[in-house]
Amino acid sequence: MTDRPTEPPKPGYQWTRTDFGGGLWIQEKLKPTRGTHPHAKLKADARAALSNWKARTGVSAYYLPYFVGSVLVGDGRTKRKALIGKKGAADSFIALLGCVLAAECKTGDARATPDQIAFRDRWLATGNPYVLYRSVKEFTDALDQIAAQRGRGPF
Repeated sequence: MTDRPTEPPKPGYQWTRTDFGGGLWIQEKLKPTRGTHPHAKLKADARAALSNWKARTGVSAYYLPYFVGSVLVGDGRTKRKALIGKKGAADSFIALLGCVLAAECKTGDARATPDQIAFRDRWLATGNPYVLYRSVKEFTDALDQIAAQRGRGPF
């Protein structure tokens, strides 16, 4: 059996030993780890914070996740890519107290894309609130602000 390679694998790959040829090492593409990305973690933490906020304040709120991307549809030879969602739309929407909050999550030094900025501007023009949050506190502060503006706070 050969020793593990000393050079690092290509980005997005890992070294894996095969069963063929006396245990040769090959570079295997890493499988995506759903839910462990910082963006996914912050969104999950915000969902949990929304549940805690509802329990703490007694305000009813309805969380609506939103997905933008593509999926494969069909079977066998007829598979095709179908686009889903509106490019630039917020990550989630929260209906509460007669309005709908569009909530966009950003982590690290990520910035809003031009499509997201255009969506934000169109959303705010409807009179509904929008928040771009980088922490759970920023998210719950936006909920508190909406509640206070609608006569249900301060909390």
